[in-house]
Amino acid sequence: MIEIYGHRWTSQYGEIPEPGSGNPAMTTWARGLLGIPAAHVALGLHKLVRAHEPWPPSLPAFRALCQPTPDDFGLPPADAAWEEARRAFGGPNRRRAWSHPAVRLAARLVRRAGIGPGMARENAFRHAYRLLCQRVMAGIPLSEPLPDGLLPSPAEPPASAEEARAHLAALKAIALRPAAREERR
Repeated sequence: MIEIYGHRWTSQYGEIPEPGSGNPAMTTWARGLLGIPAAHVALGLHKLVRAHEPWPPSLPAFRALCQPTPDDFGLPPADAAWEEARRAFGGPNRRRAWSHPAVRLAARLVRRAGIGPGMARENAFRHAYRLLCQRVMAGIPLSEPLPDGLLPSPAEPPASAEEARAHLAALKAIALRPAAREERR
């Protein structure tokens, strides 16, 4: 951090001491970074350099920078991924250029599950995409087999017009019974 922030780091946290000399700030930082993989610390440092912040971050802020995000893996935001998939549902996607393989796979899973258009399709896509993003960020190749039950089963098909009329007639009969009117009063 001294190489990035120079005197601003040392004025805030002190010089880097000899091992075991007991600089409280360095001890806190060392403990605070325990358990974070070196690749994630490198990611945090890379984000610091790109951010052009004039002052060093606090330990919690740096830990947050060390946490990989979907963007770090080239994964588009969920809204953009859904729009891309929504356009793909409208036609063949053999030659479509996808922004990321996870978007393509989530769209394919939803299509294969037979989930119809509307909010059910969007929710299923977002669910599948979120799980695929987690797999990508965990380093699991998308070619690995997917767990069973990744998507819900398609909903029952809507009732026919005749079934709907019969159901409404039954509801009206219940509502028009004298006992039902008395209970409402």
